[in-house]
Amino acid sequence: MNKKIVKVIGNIILIIFMLWIILVIVDCYRINNYESKPLITIATKEYENVRQIEDNGNMIEIGEEGIIYTGLGYVKKCYRKWQGTRELKHWGYSLVLFGFITIGGMEEN
Repeated sequence: MNKKIVKVIGNIILIIFMLWIILVIVDCYRINNYESKPLITIATKEYENVRQIEDNGNMIEIGEEGIIYTGLGYVKKCYRKWQGTRELKHWGYSLVLFGFITIGGMEEN
């Protein structure tokens, strides 16, 4: 009897985890394709970090701008970085589960 209860509870937990993974994948797909609001995203935050450094007497602007999507157990950061001029950008994203498990990321020039 106890083994059956443990097996049923284990299966329920596994099903809930699989449904959660499917929702995270669907949310990331919707975010990447600029669909309407994602399903389990709790908050979005736009940000811009700009700083200047001196390089042989010239001031160079280095910056990053993007959006951080916070969902149920995941954080997806989509960003653009530039150096010198805002027209020469490269972009990327990162996906982290539970705040410490990095699932993926990419940066492209």
